[in-house]
Amino acid sequence: METAAQIITAITAQLAQAAQLSAVAEEVGAEIARLQGVGSSEEGGVTVTVDHHGIPLDITVHDDALAYDGAQVSAMVLEATQRAIRDVQEKAEPLRLALLQPHTATPMREDLGDRIQELYERIEEYERGTISGDEPADDDNGGQRG
Repeated sequence: METAAQIITAITAQLAQAAQLSAVAEEVGAEIARLQGVGSSEEGGVTVTVDHHGIPLDITVHDDALAYDGAQVSAMVLEATQRAIRDVQEKAEPLRLALLQPHTATPMREDLGDRIQELYERIEEYERGTISGDEPADDDNGGQRG
């Protein structure tokens, strides 16, 4: 059975790891937010640029697309948009993996709630004086608590 100090140390390490993962996630999010994807229709008549959410930022209909009717141009816009979304997703994936990989190698030890509950139980045992093999701590007056 671990001592209360070991439990606190484990909880502190787990909280530090969670804070580090949170910072990495923010960094990944900021990098991904700057990404843009570009796609063109198969015919090359339309080019679309999207942001990291896949929302079009720019749609360019080139002169050679003007020979097509509205339904065909619309289909080209959709095709180019889908390609642009795939492009931004492809750009985001390696970035996400590169930033997270070093920080996901060490999994969290246990559920933090379980560790805190164990610590509370140990404190209650200590206060009741029912912890076997553990010496009660000295109080501020130099006497034994218990």
